[in-house]
Amino acid sequence: MQQQAVEILKEATIDVKEALRRFNNNEKLYKKCLSLFPQETTYTSLIEAIEKHDFECARKEAHTLKGISSNLGIDELTRACTEVLTELKNGTGILDTVTLEHLKSTYSRVSTAIDDSVTVMNALEE
Repeated sequence: MQQQAVEILKEATIDVKEALRRFNNNEKLYKKCLSLFPQETTYTSLIEAIEKHDFECARKEAHTLKGISSNLGIDELTRACTEVLTELKNGTGILDTVTLEHLKSTYSRVSTAIDDSVTVMNALEE
């Protein structure tokens, strides 16, 4: 991967080295999966489920997003999803606003970083 793109991802706490290990060092496949992340609908479905108080659906979506982010090396988002899951599993139906805001801000930041890194990778390939 291009160093500039890797640095953008690292600044967003994305562990590229570990993610590539998970992808059997297949950079092309990792780049493809990473570039698809911002279009992935799990995050939107999670937020909608939380807003509708559909906590069963929210648990499923949070679990899915946790897995996706973990495989892509997006460690902070993985941790944010774990926090959401912990609060949803306690059965109170209450999700702390700090936890939700952490999830939202983390998702926004990593999505921007991924978009920026993909733009850099694509520009360097031309």
